[in-house]
Amino acid sequence: MGWPRYSPSSPHRRTSCFSMWICPRLRGVETLAAIQGLAPDTKVIMISGKAEEREARQALAAGAFDYIGKPFDLAYLDQAVRIAILS
Repeated sequence: MGWPRYSPSSPHRRTSCFSMWICPRLRGVETLAAIQGLAPDTKVIMISGKAEEREARQALAAGAFDYIGKPFDLAYLDQAVRIAILS
């Protein structure tokens, strides 16, 4: 059994997505583009173990709602999610 495919007309659309994986074909900003291509209204908060400023700037310029480097403060993540939901 596989994961259900996203469809903009689906009555079970997802408004948030939490994903953490290592994918040999997609890097951070490429993953962001893939999510935006499937669900353009999704607010994407990227969390990275690299925490490189260059990658953070690229992600934010590409449309990420926020970019958080590991290790991260759980209270900050909670705040970022709440703001994303309310905006």
